[in-house]
Amino acid sequence: MVPSFALLVLSLFLPLALGVFMDVPCYDDTWTYSSLSGKCYKKMADSKKQTWDKAKEQCSKFLDGVSTAKVRLLQVRSKEESVTVARIMQQAGFMEAAWLGARRRGGSAEFKWDDESEAADFSFFDWSGGAGPGDCIEFSYETDPNQDTSKWGLQLNIQNVDCSFERAYYCEHEVPRCENPPGGFNQETMRFEPSVAVPRALLRAVCKPGKFMVKKDRPPANSGPDVNTTLKEDQYYCDGTRINSGAADPMKFQTKFQYSGYPVTKCDTVTCLLFPDGLEHVKNKPTPDPGESYLEKRFGDVIELDCSYGYVSQANRNSTKATMSCEQGDVSSAKGVWNPENYQTCVAVRCNEKELQTMKPENAVLASARNYETDKAYGPQQVNEFNHYGNVITIRCLPGYLFPDRFVEKEVFCGLKKGSETEGEYFGYSGTVLPLPAKCEVTTCMFENVILKPEHNMKPQFMANNATGVWKNLTKHEGKPYALNAELRFFCQAGYETVNQNSDLNITCSNSGTWTPQLIGCIEITEKLPASSDGRFQGTKEEAKSAKQVSSIMFILIIIFLGFIVILDLTTVGRDTKTLVNNMKLQKKRIQATKQQSQRRRAEKEVSYDSTDSELQIRNRND
Repeated sequence: MVPSFALLVLSLFLPLALGVFMDVPCYDDTWTYSSLSGKCYKKMADSKKQTWDKAKEQCSKFLDGVSTAKVRLLQVRSKEESVTVARIMQQAGFMEAAWLGARRRGGSAEFKWDDESEAADFSFFDWSGGAGPGDCIEFSYETDPNQDTSKWGLQLNIQNVDCSFERAYYCEHEVPRCENPPGGFNQETMRFEPSVAVPRALLRAVCKPGKFMVKKDRPPANSGPDVNTTLKEDQYYCDGTRINSGAADPMKFQTKFQYSGYPVTKCDTVTCLLFPDGLEHVKNKPTPDPGESYLEKRFGDVIELDCSYGYVSQANRNSTKATMSCEQGDVSSAKGVWNPENYQTCVAVRCNEKELQTMKPENAVLASARNYETDKAYGPQQVNEFNHYGNVITIRCLPGYLFPDRFVEKEVFCGLKKGSETEGEYFGYSGTVLPLPAKCEVTTCMFENVILKPEHNMKPQFMANNATGVWKNLTKHEGKPYALNAELRFFCQAGYETVNQNSDLNITCSNSGTWTPQLIGCIEITEKLPASSDGRFQGTKEEAKSAKQVSSIMFILIIIFLGFIVILDLTTVGRDTKTLVNNMKLQKKRIQATKQQSQRRRAEKEVSYDSTDSELQIRNRND
């Protein structure tokens, strides 16, 4: 019979004193059973402390000749199991350090469980990781007050020590588990939570990874010896019975499953839809069946892809071979998702980002980037994406600075290194030669670009302010570049003016190292058109025509329009009348022809009758 859940909770770590509960699988009442770990534990504190090897030997012989159960030193394989062991020790009043059944040999840094070759994973402990001497491990706990809950908590500790030290120890062994769950449980598609079906464990049937529960109508409940009506749908209980209430072989404990009587929910396989048109930078896109735009794949299916030139696998940037796998979604277990998500299987090769930063001259910035294959542009806030394959990167001098060759910008291209499909390298682009200059220089403007020529029609005297605020009268340049924001003022010769109809022209040295506006000279003065005070053309004013004149013109236009309509209508009427007359004449001729044809036929018949009568008269005479 299954105990109530209250009794179940109270008896999880209950030392067996007055006999043994019939659903407890341990040898006798000196052992403590936990359904959380599925093991029986025996405290060996009454014996003297032992070295690790001696303690291991004592445990292994404990049930010799009584049971086939494999007794060993303590093993804790998870944080939850270590807490379970500490609670059992705490309930028994055991406060000493105890041996764990793991050690290392031959100077190896890896600890292994003593009864198998499997490595012992203690990553859930905060410990030294085995640093220092000592090839065996001891386990202990401390109780600490929890300030948040005002309760006592457990602090778990392990430490590697010399195996020749003597420590207290606990022995443990596993017990039979429940098998062959009823109620339609499919071990191919389902699993239990918790995962191990040990005696006194309450479990729930869930779908395995890659499966999802299919909604169905609730069928009628079954009845029978394995049905427990206190259980909910999809719940199982691992029940069991010992052969007697006294000392008994734990391996002869009889286990069986109980369930609610309702068949468990069915599990179906998750599927993923793949739309090949969504794949980018892939050479061998999968082909759907005729008439379909997608492929359907099952959980765990993997698609192998070849990345296009300049692209590599997102998972392995040293390979152009990429894969996509169908996995189960986190939000909805019934929905399959592709990994990598958003079809980002193949990604661009990347050039060295640090090299790009080092390449940038002093007084310059990485201004922008553009991929002329995909036409994707990157702004100043996306510098970390500038180094993608195919990007042309613009490196621009700060305002007021120029490259030594007097350009404001240089362009660099991220391409593939010669002989490689996975490594990126920077190349000069659009005339840029690498390496770039170390720095951008302060902007100046060339005096050669503003030397006066005869065709400029300007006076030889001009004024200059070399960004100092002081104007000088000059007849020739001083033979050196002008500073940023320097100003020059030129004057037109008599009879000439600028395109803006001024007698002088002011130009300034701009950030780009050019003169603004350009020196284009003066043009001959022409007759000025009349203009208003705001510079707009002003012609001779004429009085607007009266409304009467306008209405007369409109009336004449309407009459002409109506006349055209009448002429068109008369033409149409004349054409229709002529057609009607012709049709009447044709009809008259057709009637006359019909009459003549009828008369001709009548005459032919009369001639035929006369011939017949003549023949009869001749025959009568002969007779």
